[in-house]
Amino acid sequence: MRTKKGWTVAGALVLVMFVLAGCSTLSPRRGDFRQRGPKKSVLVFDQFFDTVQNAELQESSMIFMQLNTEKKPQVVVAKTNPMFNYWTAPNIEPGGSFKLVYYDHTYMNIVYYSVAGIQGKTPVDFIAPEAPGLFFCGRCVAAGGKITIDTSPEAELKVLKIIQVAYVASPWFPIIRNRIKELEK
Repeated sequence: MRTKKGWTVAGALVLVMFVLAGCSTLSPRRGDFRQRGPKKSVLVFDQFFDTVQNAELQESSMIFMQLNTEKKPQVVVAKTNPMFNYWTAPNIEPGGSFKLVYYDHTYMNIVYYSVAGIQGKTPVDFIAPEAPGLFFCGRCVAAGGKITIDTSPEAELKVLKIIQVAYVASPWFPIIRNRIKELEK
């Protein structure tokens, strides 16, 4: 009886190892996108405000899925910085078409969520530019059930000045600083 239990536990462990090994080999290699850097990828950034709730979002997250079948599959999880309501997604594949499939935000410790799915269009879907570099999706403001997106140079400058702090120790920092200088002229 003791041997049978031992074999059952060992068999279960071997099965778990095979399942985990299969998952890691069948999934896309994650390092491809994370190791690209500014010379081969796009840094996407945005800022989101909800005027109904006085812009006091505690945290929000968005999941975007790359839909362009000519590009490598990529899922982007973007979490907002709760202090400044911005989100960034570095190492996006140039030319990818990204669709918002999930959004949630926390307000007064209550989580609100929306599952957009891949059908239809949302105001925050985006197509990354073909050239590597920075891409400003806009400053999104939700008011009265509508989302307006400000992509003006003034809005971009405001958001870049906020996000540069998060990228001080990264290869993106000089690119962000150069863009700030361009916009300040």
